[in-house]
This record gives sequence, C-alpha cells and structure tokens, in this order.
Amino acid sequence: MTGLVFARFSRPTSRILWARRAVITPRNGVPTLQFRLANERGNNVIEATMSAGVLLREVSAEGEQLARMHDLMLVRSRSPLFALTFTGMHVIDATSPLYGYDAERLAREDVRVYLNMTGLDATFGQTIHAVHLYLHEDIDWNHRYVDVLENNDDGALILHLEHFHETKPILR
Repeated sequence: MTGLVFARFSRPTSRILWARRAVITPRNGVPTLQFRLANERGNNVIEATMSAGVLLREVSAEGEQLARMHDLMLVRSRSPLFALTFTGMHVIDATSPLYGYDAERLAREDVRVYLNMTGLDATFGQTIHAVHLYLHEDIDWNHRYVDVLENNDDGALILHLEHFHETKPILR
C-alpha cells in the first residue's frame, strides 16, 4: 500500500517556465519568432522535443470562414538534454505561414501560437508534457530577450530567472 501511495504522489510534473512574452526579432536579417522556456526542476529532462503551431483564420474558395492550424518549422526542435533554458525559433521567410504578417495583421486576425514540449524525466523515467499559448498581444515586435545565462568563476553556467521574462527593444 505504501508503494502505491508513493507512486501516486511521486509522479513528475513538468515545471517548465514559459516566458510571458514571445518576441519577433531580426536573426541574420530575417524576422524570427522566438519563445523561451526554462527547466525549473532540480533534475534534467532528456530528449526534449518541441513543436509549434499557429492558428490562422482563412476563407475557403466557397467563402466559408474557418480557423486552421499550421505547423511552424523550428530551427531546432529537439535537445538531447534540457537542463537550463531553451529558445525556440521560427524563421518568418517565404515558406512560413506568418510570412507577410505584421503586428497589426496578427491582431486583426486574432493569431494564436501554440507550443508543446515533451521530454523524459531523468529521475523517474517518465514522459512529461508542457503546453503554452501566446496570443497576438503577447508577442513583442522588434524586441529580443534579455540574456539570462552567465558563467561563474568556475566556468559553470548560472541561470538568472529574475530576468527570464524581460525583453528589450532593438536599437536601430
């Protein structure tokens, strides 16, 4: 009985922290949608994979209005080890469903970005899931994330969660 109770209450929870805001920032001269997440667990998540989709309103050839989910291709969709932080990136080029959008069009069409992260809890060996939604008003245009990683004197990386949600405008 004790084993059953322990198993029930010791299941892993995702404890994934998503940045409050997504950003669209130039990356190598191309607008790039970015979203940041951090692992708040004391242990690692292995084989973390991320997927992203965007819900766009469309009108069919028959005039029917519908909302359709489109996959967003990520620059990197998996990480063999998710220990500190991960920034997902989608390049908004001619192949992107967001090509030609600006902040005004995102708002007018009520665009929503859906994110999913799955991985394997390294301690319990169980799959964890985390999902998040960014509404159009949660996306900062021409901003970038404040850096949250720093090397200490021993060369180890330190994650500064106190700045995790901060973005800053790009100076032109």
